[in-house]
Amino acid sequence: MSEEEITRIMRAKMSWWDWFMHDYARYWYVLGAIAFDAFLGLWLVQAHNLTDAVGIVFVMAVLVAIVAAEALGFFRLWPTYMLLDEKG
Repeated sequence: MSEEEITRIMRAKMSWWDWFMHDYARYWYVLGAIAFDAFLGLWLVQAHNLTDAVGIVFVMAVLVAIVAAEALGFFRLWPTYMLLDEKG
């Protein structure tokens, strides 16, 4: 059996809560994090009228810190999720 078939069988036998926590909530977390980062960066630039390089670097540093915290939260909530498949 291929991994795709195993995944399809596993998802077919999941309860709604398991499916919600495994797939649906993960997608909304990522989508919400991306939207939050984009809007926060744009808001910081607009609210503080940043046009110089120092201000832009500050906003980028804040966004990098927030993305790191979001990634840490993601892997805390879904520790078994792998970004890359390990093919032997």
